[in-house]
Amino acid sequence: MWVLYDGVKTPFMDQALRSSLAITGLPPLYVETIIDKVKESIRSRGGVIDRRALIDLVSDLLSPYGIADRYRTWEAYRELRRTGKYDKPIIILLSGASGTGKSVIASDLVGRFAITRIYSTDSIRQLVRLTNPKPTVMVHTWEAKDYLTEEDIQRLRETFGEQSLDIYGYLDQSLWVLEKGVKPLVERLNKEGANALLEGVHLIPGIIEGENIVSVVLEVPYEIHRAFVLVKARRSELKDIGRSEEEREQEFLSIRAVHDFLVSEARKRGTPVVTFTSYEETVKRIIDLICEKVKGIVEEYL
Repeated sequence: MWVLYDGVKTPFMDQALRSSLAITGLPPLYVETIIDKVKESIRSRGGVIDRRALIDLVSDLLSPYGIADRYRTWEAYRELRRTGKYDKPIIILLSGASGTGKSVIASDLVGRFAITRIYSTDSIRQLVRLTNPKPTVMVHTWEAKDYLTEEDIQRLRETFGEQSLDIYGYLDQSLWVLEKGVKPLVERLNKEGANALLEGVHLIPGIIEGENIVSVVLEVPYEIHRAFVLVKARRSELKDIGRSEEEREQEFLSIRAVHDFLVSEARKRGTPVVTFTSYEETVKRIIDLICEKVKGIVEEYL
């Protein structure tokens, strides 16, 4: 089966359509049904379909689910990229304290959006500390406060107001990671045009912004967050965290302070906060935010 792009035959690829359907938020249960119907229609047309006719066909099949417009918006965005009318990628910044589920959610989003570039700020920190060493960058965020100088605290107080030492330590580490690692990476991604996802606790709301950047902060209710964090102590493969319940409890309180700061800062700066209710609902809300960003780009540049 073939798809005509400007009169040029291109093989019809199931995976490309599967990705297009997944990013609309269509439940996986229905994705294969839609694909089968599309294949059946292409066969009835002699095995060849024009790209615009394909978009119309898929849109009609998606109408009962209420997401046809979203599918058309993504196809319009792809057309803008294909024709060179818009050259910036979509860059997703997924922020949240340790134990809020960022990595798992990031993996889901990467699969849905067929993103080939995924980065953790923890990994970026490892590189930064080798090339731009600083005492507060060499340790966990909840340990960074022990390496602050009076000058560090005064500088951070002037920018972020009165905060606890836990937060000043977190901020000192994060700002260094953002300046020396994340910002240069985002600049390179914009030049290359590669869609990407960055996840990590160091993504302070409002520091990196752009019309093509989707920033999200994860919020988790206290008891759920505490359970997520404390359960790590029982996972034998994690060697660099507190082993006793007392140590882990104290670590959680420090982590929770960062969680509350991130949520507060996000709301202050107008960065979307997604509250964890269930895994499915959390992913759905983030997909909605990404689609809203793409819709805005299409409306401005189409």
